[in-house]
Amino acid sequence: MLIEMQPLLTLIDFQSAFLTVPGLEPSVGQVVDRAASLLRGCRELRIPVAHIRTATPSGLEVPRLKAGSGSKPQLGSAGYQPPEELVESTGEHVIHKTGYSGLRDTDFDNLLQQSEVDTLIVTGVYLHACVRQTVLDARTAGFQVWVAQDAVASDDPVHAAMTRHHLEGRGVRFAPVARLLKWLDDGASPSGPPEQLAIVDEAVSRATQFARKWRVSERGTRIDLVRTLVDRLNMSKARLARLITDELGKPICFAGSEVQRTGEMLSVIIGHFETQRDTTESRDTTLRRRPLGTIAVITPFNNAVYLALGKIIPAIIHGNTVVWKPAPEALAVSRFVMDLLNESKWPQGLVSILEGDASVGQTLMDDPRIDSITVTGSSSAGFSAQVAAARRRVPLQAELGGNNAAIIWHDATIATAAEQIAAGAFEMAGQRCTANRRAIVHQDILGPFLDRLTEATRALFTGSPTHPDTRVGPLVNSDRQQCVARMVSRAKPYASACFVPHDEFPTDDRNDNDRWYPPTILCCDDPTLEIVQEE
Repeated sequence: MLIEMQPLLTLIDFQSAFLTVPGLEPSVGQVVDRAASLLRGCRELRIPVAHIRTATPSGLEVPRLKAGSGSKPQLGSAGYQPPEELVESTGEHVIHKTGYSGLRDTDFDNLLQQSEVDTLIVTGVYLHACVRQTVLDARTAGFQVWVAQDAVASDDPVHAAMTRHHLEGRGVRFAPVARLLKWLDDGASPSGPPEQLAIVDEAVSRATQFARKWRVSERGTRIDLVRTLVDRLNMSKARLARLITDELGKPICFAGSEVQRTGEMLSVIIGHFETQRDTTESRDTTLRRRPLGTIAVITPFNNAVYLALGKIIPAIIHGNTVVWKPAPEALAVSRFVMDLLNESKWPQGLVSILEGDASVGQTLMDDPRIDSITVTGSSSAGFSAQVAAARRRVPLQAELGGNNAAIIWHDATIATAAEQIAAGAFEMAGQRCTANRRAIVHQDILGPFLDRLTEATRALFTGSPTHPDTRVGPLVNSDRQQCVARMVSRAKPYASACFVPHDEFPTDDRNDNDRWYPPTILCCDDPTLEIVQEE
């Protein structure tokens, strides 16, 4: 259901003093970029904007409450200034505060009382402090509040994840910038309980009910189901590989390899469990393995089949049921996997699938009937999973984002190192957790290594992902392409050199031009740069 709303975009503490604090999650570049996108969209829609900033009158000092953080920025100082992308335009309100909450400033309170605003759209830093208090005060005053979940940052991400749970329990809603802009463009906002709550409830209910029966099933019965699945998977190799390529842009050679390795992995798992017993006794001890219950399985797009079944199969052989939340980018692939399970006569309720974005995964992890969580994803997903698991004291297994460095010492075989690093960094467009993000090179061989790395990168076959020789294909979607492009653009002023070995986009019959980004090599001596630190 949709209802009319009168929104006000509220930007909180986008100032140099707060954006330069180490450990900001997401990074400064990303959170400013997303907030700027939201600001541009609201300006185009003629939605009023308020910039709330912390400011101390000139000549005074107001210490921050956080130990060792110095004083709050003085009005007009360098620490007070916002990024260029978030400077106010004519007619936009600028509200100053000295404490946590903007609503405790008389000017902002008057603005809200005198206007017809009933909804605050919020972006800012820090989620666990000033954003939190402003939002709580707004809810107390009777306003609806939406927080741009991908445009708020914190230097304490665990605290931020706890804050989100706290705020959602008090009627605050979170959504990504793209969805907020769509709703604002429609001039309406969803009302009533989120539909995702009902979807998650149905899936978890189905899984927990079947868990009572499945936990007492014979291990041989469970293994037989997996063996049937392996047969179905092997018969569907070509179709599934092509679907992975069509949906995700993963080169067909790697898609085929993923499907092949998945079947091999499942066969190894079967062999392992065929020799394992639920109860093992020795003279002094008895070891008993018992199911946990219902497992939340959250998986990414880059190895949509291998990682998903690598989590699901051991769980069900151990006597658990599964609620699976795959990445939305891999929707068609995930549905195909579910079709294989159904064709293999897997009983209803053994594995349930949940479609949706990160908020659906969060709702699943927070469900009190979930007995364990396994997630492969970003660091932010891991922080959320950590809080969800700790709150209920349930087991958590997490494989999170990486930032892998290759070290090339002075006595390295330069040609071999360059070829391996180029392949590791750029094959599959770098969309794998094991990809090289950085190369740390001994200064004595830096020049020769860069020459060979450029050559090796140029030699990688770049083209349509459906071509069997392609090693570098498109990124998963245009949003990711734009994210990479903006990050490189922000880094270039600080890089001593930039090399783009493929100076033209490859010929592609799939119309993937908005997903292509050329393999790019940047020389960055500062290890604190965003492009060095981020995955």
